[in-house]
Amino acid sequence: MKKDLLQVSGLEVRFILNEGIVYALSDFSCTLYEGMTLAVIGESGCGKSVAAHAIMKILPINADIQGEIKICGRNINGLSDNEMNNVRGVDIGILFQSPDRSLNPLYRIKRQILEPIKSHNRLITKDTVKNLLRDVGFNDPGEVINKYPCQCSGGMNQRILLAEVVGLVPRILIADEPTKGLDKDRVSDVSVLLNKMKSDNRGILLITHDIILARSISDLAMIMYAGEVVEYGTCSEVLNSPSHPYTKALLMSMPENGFVPIDGMSPALTKLPVGCRFSPRCQYATGLCHEKHPNLNTGNGKGIRCHKFC
Repeated sequence: MKKDLLQVSGLEVRFILNEGIVYALSDFSCTLYEGMTLAVIGESGCGKSVAAHAIMKILPINADIQGEIKICGRNINGLSDNEMNNVRGVDIGILFQSPDRSLNPLYRIKRQILEPIKSHNRLITKDTVKNLLRDVGFNDPGEVINKYPCQCSGGMNQRILLAEVVGLVPRILIADEPTKGLDKDRVSDVSVLLNKMKSDNRGILLITHDIILARSISDLAMIMYAGEVVEYGTCSEVLNSPSHPYTKALLMSMPENGFVPIDGMSPALTKLPVGCRFSPRCQYATGLCHEKHPNLNTGNGKGIRCHKFC
């Protein structure tokens, strides 16, 4: 039986600002098992990265966090920064979506990759860095191994970051937009590498706009809108036969489906609608949708937050 690597229950995140409260994440729950990839999909600003950063305990001090997070069976809620440093990189690692802010501009690529591995006492050989760079699509690692990040393109730096995280061999990988800025061939390299991690019984929390990538490597899919989950289930079911009006609209906005934009805009997270958060943009909305916030109805491994389609 597969072990659960990550358990998140009722996670809520609010940011306390002088201008008011930002309700960034509401009632987020998930379970990630060995050898599983869970894709978290949604528009920018829907709360995907906030959930990832809360799991890693790297949110700013003005964040008010509620809920429970267990990593490899350990409740991390009360852990100190020093204790979390022993969890990060060993039990869980994260690939950030902004390599320009993640890589040290004064270190060469070889040092960037080796230092985290050394700090966690991982086995190193003379070919470790070259092998990791080959895994993420560098045919000739010697061309980049002694360069600085500013001498590499954004896509190259994204792959260098992935090599750095993969080198730590964490049991859980949070991949935040791992294919951002990559061409088709490099996306294929990343997909192969992530699938290899799955086959090694690691768990992957994939945060992405890339529906094609999600379909190719994910077991489960979770759709988020305005800080909350609106639909989840098997990846095939959610992305091929969606139930929630937002999921349907999101898929129709893809180029291969006609590039039909979703009417309106997502609500401000400082002033959320009283009823369904998608109701101002939903063609199926009724009076009830505008007046009452729907619960996430669950059953048979599926979930949908909708008064009409549940």
